Amino acid sequence: MKYEWYIIQVSSGSEDKVCQTILDSSKVLGMAESFHEVFVPYEEVTRIKHNKKVLVKRKLSPGYVFLHMNLCAKKCVKV
Repeated sequence: MKYEWYIIQVSSGSEDKVCQTILDSSKVLGMAESFHEVFVPYEEVTRIKHNKKVLVKRKLSPGYVFLHMNLCAKKCVKV
């Protein structure tokens, strides 16, 4: 299959929920093989909190979900 990269804009703060919904819906609709990757890019940042170093995950692109998938018109309507 030929996979292409797509970026969808979502409400900021709902990226993880949208990502999980896409994965769950694709399994229910029998389209899981069309999705190679669905993710929200994070980076780990060290912050100092109460005089201690804390490792925090920070979104690199807030409000966006990245899809690496095989898209066709029929599947696009379902998702």
